[in-house]
Amino acid sequence: MHTKNNSGFSLLELLISTTIGLVIISITMHYLCIISKINIQLQEQFEYQHAQLIADHYLSVDVRNASSISTDQLSANNLLLYYDTKQQTKIIYYLRKSITPSFNHLHSYTLYRDDQNSVAIALVEGIVNFQVTIKQAIYISILFKNNQKLELIFARRNFNPE
Repeated sequence: MHTKNNSGFSLLELLISTTIGLVIISITMHYLCIISKINIQLQEQFEYQHAQLIADHYLSVDVRNASSISTDQLSANNLLLYYDTKQQTKIIYYLRKSITPSFNHLHSYTLYRDDQNSVAIALVEGIVNFQVTIKQAIYISILFKNNQKLELIFARRNFNPE
């Protein structure tokens, strides 16, 4: 007598289970890629918001405490803040080309704060434009690579424009 041993899987069952497993794995990988992209976008957005807070903090404190404010005659991208007119203590904000590579057509700059007593500090990276206008008020506009804009407006007190 000849008995058939059915203790293993047939080739068809193995192919079906492998196909189902591959479909489940590919769907899982697809959703992991979507979640990863969302995470990267949220991280970039957080970094730009953090950069805006840093720029807002330093500029607000320095502009409020300055005894006189002016822009560089050569460029509207430099902000000069004078604290003590007798000793000419000043803080300069200026842009330098960023060392981090830019993967789009926009050039990226870094905003520096230099108090002339120590080394200049790189405050914020990823800036496309930094504009200062002094009229009835002091307008400071910073445009970031992701097209977010930080605009600061300060009322003029007894500033002596130089």
